[in-house]
Amino acid sequence: MRHIEVPVLLLVIITLAISHTSYSQTIVTIDEKVDLSHNINYAEATLDINSSTPLNRIKFNVSNFDDLVSLVYAEVNGKLVGLGKVVNNSIVVPLNVSTNIATVKIFYDNVVSPNETDILVKTPVLLSPFDFRSNITLEVVYPSPQVNMINVNVTPEGGIIKLNYTNVPPGTSKIFLAKFDSTAASLISLNLTREIILKQSSEALVLDRYEVKGLSNRKLEELAFLYPKYVKIEGVEGPLGPYPLWKTGMPFYSPTYRVYDFGNSWRVRIKLRSPPLNIGEKTSLTVKLSLPIKLSEDFLELNPFFDVGYLITNYRVLLKVRGNVSLILPTEYELFSVGSDNNYKVYLLKTAQNIPLYSLNLLPPIRLKAKLVGEPGLNYLLLSILIAILGAIGGAIYYLNREEIAKAKKEILESERQPEIYTISRDRVELMESILDSWNRIEDGKITYTTYRQTVSLAMRRDESLSRRLSALVSELGKKEATSLIERLEYCIDEFKKGIKDLENLSKELRRGDISKHKYKSLKGRVIRKLEEK
Repeated sequence: MRHIEVPVLLLVIITLAISHTSYSQTIVTIDEKVDLSHNINYAEATLDINSSTPLNRIKFNVSNFDDLVSLVYAEVNGKLVGLGKVVNNSIVVPLNVSTNIATVKIFYDNVVSPNETDILVKTPVLLSPFDFRSNITLEVVYPSPQVNMINVNVTPEGGIIKLNYTNVPPGTSKIFLAKFDSTAASLISLNLTREIILKQSSEALVLDRYEVKGLSNRKLEELAFLYPKYVKIEGVEGPLGPYPLWKTGMPFYSPTYRVYDFGNSWRVRIKLRSPPLNIGEKTSLTVKLSLPIKLSEDFLELNPFFDVGYLITNYRVLLKVRGNVSLILPTEYELFSVGSDNNYKVYLLKTAQNIPLYSLNLLPPIRLKAKLVGEPGLNYLLLSILIAILGAIGGAIYYLNREEIAKAKKEILESERQPEIYTISRDRVELMESILDSWNRIEDGKITYTTYRQTVSLAMRRDESLSRRLSALVSELGKKEATSLIERLEYCIDEFKKGIKDLENLSKELRRGDISKHKYKSLKGRVIRKLEEK
């Protein structure tokens, strides 16, 4: 038997060796595109993989850039078949099907490092998965046509590089380094706070609040979001009030927004009113939406994680309800009570794995157990506090003690969807704050007088419109308490405007040389004291 066992054993070993050699030498073809052309601080890699051997798992080496990996998933014919994650310096994507073809999507966050003169871009490139050799066609699209490669011997054409690699060893990956002038492209980062406010049984109000931060020294003219068709676009607002919806005859460059039919999405293009001009500058933007919900008996269903067309890694989703809710499904989500906002209870909704906001296929709808209550009446106390804060703004022009005001504003003024009288009153106070901010900036030499006048003119026109709407609402309400408070608010705003006008006139006299700096300071102090007495 021993003479028979040895040849059999050798045959088994040889067979296994041949099998292993054949497997390790299997070559897959990969068509890879890395896109950085969308002006946001992330890279989107798409790898179309074709293998002669069926795939049940795909694994890549990311040991040099695992901290940049933000999101990984695989699709077959547009259907999600696997969600990847980083494990021990490797991307591992288990597939729920056995397939010879697959598309792997990988997103890398924070790939841009700006300074005053140059923008450095780190582009991760996966050239071959573990277990396979590869033939790969690679394309990288940069945000600027004037890009210079640092560690790759290739000359970009129009900001695009194209390379071919053959018989690449398993587990090969690289980082391409490139740079371009800080004025050669518009780059920003986006942070999002999504507030979902349950007002009716059939739909919710959604406020997508974006913080836009400049990462280059070239302004971004517009942003274009993609929202799913089942939401309704209600409007867009900036620091100085609503953006008008573009209509025929309006100048193309004017700050407006447009809504286009874009397949299964709405494309919302916004011509920014006050975009960041330099590295580190910020602005804000709010997109208002209506979101369908299903409320039956004590159960509530909605899609809180719908995408916006960009990868958003830094985001929060807040659910505001009058009543109580608890999470039923899916179990991979987490719901936390984080306090109250006037008559609303506020909940923070999170994914257990902190999945970025990108595709609803990755983040399914939720089902909640809910017990909701009705809407309260007008909050007169909040209106009184608004007026008190407005009075404090006058002193802030000179004494710069705005930290207390900012704190009070955060605690009181950020509440949303109070009765419309309160909301408009709050908006008018914030417009006065924007005028104040512009005044301080021109005093500090940070903006030109022309920019200051444009800002003030927009704010004044917006305030006049809000004042008319407020008067009509108070008249309809017919309550003495509201009338008295709004009259006081109008008085405070009028006095504030007069004070600003007086300061502007003094500034003109100083620039013309009609008064000395000493006289200017004395007269300015008198105006400030008068404002403080109001």
